[in-house]
Amino acid sequence: MLSIVKIYIKTRSTIKVVKGEIHKFDEQISTLYIDGVTPLELQKRHLIEKRKLVEEINKQKQKLDKYTDSLQVSTSDKEKQILRVDIENIKIELDKLKKSKANLAGRVVKKSIIKSYVDLTREKDTLTRELRRDEKILAQNTAAFNSIKAALTKALISKKQRV
Repeated sequence: MLSIVKIYIKTRSTIKVVKGEIHKFDEQISTLYIDGVTPLELQKRHLIEKRKLVEEINKQKQKLDKYTDSLQVSTSDKEKQILRVDIENIKIELDKLKKSKANLAGRVVKKSIIKSYVDLTREKDTLTRELRRDEKILAQNTAAFNSIKAALTKALISKKQRV
């Protein structure tokens, strides 16, 4: 009988402590957000954007090679002039894409931030599992605790003793 009360009270106090710790982890995790986005999500976005830039750079390089080959094969001066203008435009576009890629590389999320975020998230998840376990134990023992409490209250009232 006393073990049920002991488990109930211990579990109830543990739940309060764990909820406080989870709240602290939430605050620490929220400080790692960058522009309202998690570091992992931001890193994922950067990788996708970088992949798209690399693909576009490769397409432009292939296009530049084709135009260069066409320029060498071309015999008409007018056609050569048009191809030279197109080649210059492609080179300008390539430079823009390379600068965008370099700019993106400068905005990469630091590995230490990602590691901190992952570690904090894991700790929070562990505490959340512990909280669920404790809440389950508390729910299982609530009826027994209330029954014991009611019986003690009734016994004390029947003896007319003050608590």
